[in-house]
Amino acid sequence: MVTKPTYEELEERVRALEKTVGEMERISPSSEHEETGSALLTLLADEWDQAGPPGIVDIRQIREILGISADEMKALIGPLYAKGAVDMDRRGRTAFLTPEGYDMARASGE
Repeated sequence: MVTKPTYEELEERVRALEKTVGEMERISPSSEHEETGSALLTLLADEWDQAGPPGIVDIRQIREILGISADEMKALIGPLYAKGAVDMDRRGRTAFLTPEGYDMARASGE
């Protein structure tokens, strides 16, 4: 038998969703967000040039260099991952460029 949530439970869920939406709006794409995305691509492309493809960098190191939080990092990588520019290891500890991402990074730097 399926039990329906109470009014209080639904109200709590709505508050949680509103909080999530507020967080997403706070870190939503903006010109600053796009600049940070370009900075991430450039950082990974520079690593690609120095150490060879695919330009693997530890997520903590990226966050430190770019001065962003873990949540901001997730919001930043998501769209780049969706575009096929950036990928991550299975555990989400490192990020690296795809060949398309390298081309994007170098095209934006021209």
